[in-house]
Amino acid sequence: MIGFALGTIRVLLLVPCLGETAAVSLEAPFMLAASWNLSRWSAKRHDVLTDTADACIDASDSPQIATGYVTHLAFYLSKVSLQSFRSLD
Repeated sequence: MIGFALGTIRVLLLVPCLGETAAVSLEAPFMLAASWNLSRWSAKRHDVLTDTADACIDASDSPQIATGYVTHLAFYLSKVSLQSFRSLD
């Protein structure tokens, strides 16, 4: 809802006066502040761990870490292969 309101203000009022890039640059801090505050509120409401001191990695997390590494590797390889296809043109 906040993004819709800020986007409407940006498109209708700021873009005609300042241009697209400047309008987005002015909107971004407000969107970040809204996202930050809403995520903090949601984390508190749903009792999600927000203290990083309790989020240490131990040996039982190794399958999740391995999955993260494999996912990152697959993403990187797909990105490199797609870039090599683009360079053929």
